Amino acid sequence: MPLNWKPTIPEDPSPDDLTGNLRHYAFARAVRIQSGPDQGRFRWYLNDLPGATTIKKQGVEDTLKLAKQAADEQFRSWLAWVGLIPAPVASEPKQALPSVPVASSAAARPIAPPEQRLPRYLAPLCDGLAAYFQEYGPELDQLYTWAIPAVPDFVAFEQGPDSLAKANFRLKRSLSAAWHTQPDRHYDLANWYVAKWGGVPSNKEETIRAYIAQTEDDLESRGAGGVATWSKILVLRNPDRYAIFDARVAMALNALQIVQEHERPIFFPNLPSKNTTAKAFHEFMKVRDNSDAHEAYPSRVYSIYLQILREVARRLEVETLDEIEMTLFAQAETLARRAMSHPSDRALPVMAAE
Repeated sequence: MPLNWKPTIPEDPSPDDLTGNLRHYAFARAVRIQSGPDQGRFRWYLNDLPGATTIKKQGVEDTLKLAKQAADEQFRSWLAWVGLIPAPVASEPKQALPSVPVASSAAARPIAPPEQRLPRYLAPLCDGLAAYFQEYGPELDQLYTWAIPAVPDFVAFEQGPDSLAKANFRLKRSLSAAWHTQPDRHYDLANWYVAKWGGVPSNKEETIRAYIAQTEDDLESRGAGGVATWSKILVLRNPDRYAIFDARVAMALNALQIVQEHERPIFFPNLPSKNTTAKAFHEFMKVRDNSDAHEAYPSRVYSIYLQILREVARRLEVETLDEIEMTLFAQAETLARRAMSHPSDRALPVMAAE
């Protein structure tokens, strides 16, 4: 995880003005102040980091060196807070961020594999979702009521007497089996799953084919754009590793945190939906005071979502992620209505239309 400083500020060509980059993302900047009482000093600030209250986002120092050191210290605190590097031991002297990747630094402690590392800011949501799933997961057979449309005849599947929840669970595995044994049917499978089962017929053929052509890592790193579509394609590839993320699931996660009165919720983006409850909830979220909340990085929405599901599944010894996902999907409208009527919500008054 390299930290590179280089002159990149076009409005001030001085080589003393530097921008810090983590990989290819500019996370910090130090600039010489041109006017005012601090003229000649250096202002530093961190960009778009969902920080803890103990992390400073900006400051002014007398020299560029001090500004860089301040930015380094706060950024290192943020990395430790989100779990990307180990938190420093109290007796250890503070060190500047290394100029080589942390993983290859001889002085660095080993970092747990991503699947075993949970950023602290996600812990409350994992706790809340685990408690909610323990309460409502056993009722999934009754809660999940979405019927299965006619399945393509090249997919080996019979619904039988199973509940819709169990049938959908088996259907995903049957579709995945067809995906891996009938590669010439990839588009047919993806299009059926998205348009027929998912109820989203608006995707163009070239869009579906572009998602099919991408690797799992490429899709997982796409962010929020099209996630309700390409997350289904990931499920087709491996339903035991991936889970669908759509408007209902995002709404359920956000509403759950409001209902449970999380002190620092992490809100996911409102995904497009034709559902009237979802539309009302989206408007509710727009006027609600969300100043104390984190926002899931658009580029990391899906990976954060998977991390939460996997942590809850690990804690509760749930074998598959889709049990948790289907519970969120089934309870989305119920949770949204509870959130919008919750007595402690901080929604601003909405003016009635004239």
